[in-house]
Amino acid sequence: MAPVPEPAGSLRVAGPESVVCAPDKYAVKIDSRKLIPWPVKTSATITGLDLTGRHRVVVFCDNKPSQAFNFRFSEFKDKKLCLFFNDLYWTVQLWPDKQCPWCKCK
Repeated sequence: MAPVPEPAGSLRVAGPESVVCAPDKYAVKIDSRKLIPWPVKTSATITGLDLTGRHRVVVFCDNKPSQAFNFRFSEFKDKKLCLFFNDLYWTVQLWPDKQCPWCKCK
């Protein structure tokens, strides 16, 4: 996961209802795993996901769901992926790590 980009003030998340959230109030839940605070300063690695199954990603703002999507690793050529905020529309996206220089996981 790439850190939350640093705009001035709180971030407005796109969706059916716009949500305003401070960068340190974001978290993500994948499948039935525990809620993970979204990193603010450095990238974070999520491990142990099944490479063959379908996964549900839910993004939370101040403990309330704000965005969600499903994915399978088979949809991607590379299995190393980057979960990040697209700072143009403030939507969370999942791209191959090679296309995400802002994702600095090792």
